[in-house]
Amino acid sequence: MKRLYYLICYLLLTTTAYSFNSYGDSYQFDVITKTGDIAFADNHEIQRTLIDIKRNSSVNENGIIAFIGKVEGTFGTKQENVYAVKYEIDSESKLTIGNPEALMQTAFELKDDGDAPNQVFANIQINNQNQVVAYRLTYAMVLMKNYSMLSMPLSYVEKWDANINSLPLEPKPELIACGDAKIGSSFDQLTPISPSTIFKYPSSFVVNSPWDGIFSRISMNNNGESVFVPMNGDKLFMAVSKTLDIYDSIEIIDLPNLKIADTGKIIFYQNKNGVRETRLTQYDAINSSELISTTEQGVFTNPGINPTISDDGQYIVFYDELNEEGSQKYDTTPGPGIFVYLPDKRICRINGISYNDHLDPGELYQDQNLNGKFDQGENDQSSIIDFYPNEYICVNNSGDIIYFAKNQKGKKAIFRSRIYPKDDQYQVSGPVEIISIGDSISDLPGTVHDLSLFDSYINKEESGELVFWAEMNDSTKALVLARVKDNSLIFIPDIDGNNTINLKDAISGLRIISRMTTNETIYIEADINGDQKIGTEEILYILKTISVLKSSQ
Repeated sequence: MKRLYYLICYLLLTTTAYSFNSYGDSYQFDVITKTGDIAFADNHEIQRTLIDIKRNSSVNENGIIAFIGKVEGTFGTKQENVYAVKYEIDSESKLTIGNPEALMQTAFELKDDGDAPNQVFANIQINNQNQVVAYRLTYAMVLMKNYSMLSMPLSYVEKWDANINSLPLEPKPELIACGDAKIGSSFDQLTPISPSTIFKYPSSFVVNSPWDGIFSRISMNNNGESVFVPMNGDKLFMAVSKTLDIYDSIEIIDLPNLKIADTGKIIFYQNKNGVRETRLTQYDAINSSELISTTEQGVFTNPGINPTISDDGQYIVFYDELNEEGSQKYDTTPGPGIFVYLPDKRICRINGISYNDHLDPGELYQDQNLNGKFDQGENDQSSIIDFYPNEYICVNNSGDIIYFAKNQKGKKAIFRSRIYPKDDQYQVSGPVEIISIGDSISDLPGTVHDLSLFDSYINKEESGELVFWAEMNDSTKALVLARVKDNSLIFIPDIDGNNTINLKDAISGLRIISRMTTNETIYIEADINGDQKIGTEEILYILKTISVLKSSQ
């Protein structure tokens, strides 16, 4: 015991300064697909090269990733399609990756070069039934009765089959909704010219559809229930549907960003005549909604536009800024950050920004006067110095949250935090940086130029696995799997639970591992390596943390 104590004292004196980012270096990255890869179509009969991968991708628990890709087709034309690619990880963590497969037959692809006709896809999501919902917009050339030509925008929400090992020979999507461009009774007077099959394939056109058009705001849960945003005349609606003929809708003021959970809960953001709100509604009762945050009350002042909800509906996560009045109302610190709305209607802060004289969750400080509490001027600090309010946020059923923030180097980065239920209390952990602009990724050239999240988190028992989109500085675009190679050092090992890390925590840890008696309360959330005990790993981590705090003074 004495020798271990001397070793700790030696480490405390000699350890070099560690950056906060070093604690997050526990992920490995595997490229699932990238521009330049071969993509298959028409049941492997056609092979083409991916020339673009759109930012919004989605991954399910079966290891299938759905994305929108662009290939170079016949005569140099560029054509978009919905793709799915499958990966598998065996018991020895060996990764196997398949080739991307087009879900729509090439016969129905249209050139995308700016001239009519063209066809584009936007916003895509795959569920655990391997169903892919996607938005498609097609400009069709038709001949009118007076022999004039007209280009009409036709919009669709479609559900595709992504069971890669058993794709049908002629895949045909299930139509959820169709925007008919106000054709109405004029349908019989129109002759489709290009493409000539536009009213039949890949989805049958809906004559006298209730919608003039559909926007690309869509979401689908694991039960196959969808929510989308159509329009009729000059009015906007939020509509829910499982099939083409069964739906419900409500008129809304502004285009919302939305997400539906398996429970039918729908979280959405809207700007209602200048009042910005985050609201919660229900699939089978969308005529009523619950207010989560609003600028009207002057408590939350800057809501992000992309709130999200876990599949089980337990965690609603959003970005916002809380003023002093709000901090008293919700018993937390003021300022910007990521917040969680819990089932018992509490709102908890997940994190905040460094150096604002407020000790936010996940932040450390150097207890300069040794009074055991945080005082102004003691430099609250974590890996985060700012946020990106309008980027996508993801949360899984375990309470793991991934989001964008600006790191200590001033670069955009993906971070991970977690909210951990403990009886009627909630322990918050993180933030841990996963990857940032300027980092390198094996098997990709150069360094990261841009990053994107969408429906990126894999909802498995093993938390932390995600898929993100990356663009490198040579314009290569890729979908990258990030998985934990070691247990992430998430929970700060504050053994005595007083929200500061100091030598007292190390001494408490020494007492525990030497089986000395102690009358202090020990917080198991201090277990950083997941072995359900306090050991040498936690003590060494404490010493490194103290070194960080000292080096920043």
